Amino acid sequence: MLRVAARAAAGAAAISVVASEPSGCQRRGVSSATHAELQKLRPGEEAMRGKWEEDEAGWHLLPPRAWPARWPKPEEVPELRRQIKQRGCPDDFADATTSEACTRLSFDLATALFWGMAEGVEGQPEGFARYVAQAERGDPESMVAVGTVLIDNDESAARVREGVGWLRRAAQLGSAQADYELGTAAYTGLGEAVPEDEAAAFALFERAAAQRHTGGLFMLAECCIEGCGCERDHPRAVRLLEAAAAQGHRMARQYLREWLDEDAGRA
Repeated sequence: MLRVAARAAAGAAAISVVASEPSGCQRRGVSSATHAELQKLRPGEEAMRGKWEEDEAGWHLLPPRAWPARWPKPEEVPELRRQIKQRGCPDDFADATTSEACTRLSFDLATALFWGMAEGVEGQPEGFARYVAQAERGDPESMVAVGTVLIDNDESAARVREGVGWLRRAAQLGSAQADYELGTAAYTGLGEAVPEDEAAAFALFERAAAQRHTGGLFMLAECCIEGCGCERDHPRAVRLLEAAAAQGHRMARQYLREWLDEDAGRA
C-alpha cells in the first residue's frame, strides 16, 4: 500500500509535496467507467492544466504545513501580543470565560511561537502551553494542535496515545482535521499506539472528505485507487481527485495529469 502518500499528504508542506517517484495511480488502467469520468474533465482540461502550471510559481510561498489555515509569521508576534493585551485576554490563558476572539488570537500566537520558532526555541513551551490551555477549555483546533505536536514530536508510546486521545476529542466535536489526522494514523499505523487499520482509515477519510477537507479528499481517492478499506472505485477516485485538485492539492493534480495522459493514449 502507498503509505508514503499518506505521510506526504499529512505531514509537513502537505499541499506542496512533489513526489520524486512515480505516483500511485500511474498505469492503473482506464476502464470504461473511469474513461467516462475523465472525459467529463476534457472540456476544461486546457484551462485546468494552465492554472496548475501558473500555480507552480507560488509553491515556495506556502506555509510549512497544510494546517492550520493561518500561519502567522514570527515577526507578527509583537502585534499579536499587543492585540491580546488590548482585548484584555488573560495572560495565563486559563480563564474559562475567554472570548472566541481571544482564543483565536492566542491560537495564532501559539502557532507563531511553536512552529515559527519565534523568539527562539524558548518560544515553544509558551506556544504549546497556549495550545494545551485552550484544548482543555474545549477548543477543537487547539485539541488538534496538541494531538499533532504530541504525535509528531514525542517517541513515547504513552505520549503518542495521549495525542491520539486529543484528536479523538476534537473529532467528536466535528473537526475534519482531527478525522484526517486520525485517518492517517490508522492508515500508516503509529506503533503500539495505533495499529494499521485500513477500514478505520477509510471511514475517517470519508468523514473528513464529507466536510471538503482537502487532504481527506485526496486520501479517500487514494483508498479508492488502492482498495484500502474499500472496494477499488476508480471513477469515484477521479471525482475526489478533481475536488482536491480544485482546492490546490498538488499530488491530486499530479495523479489527474497521469490518468488523463494515460486515457488519451489508450487504444
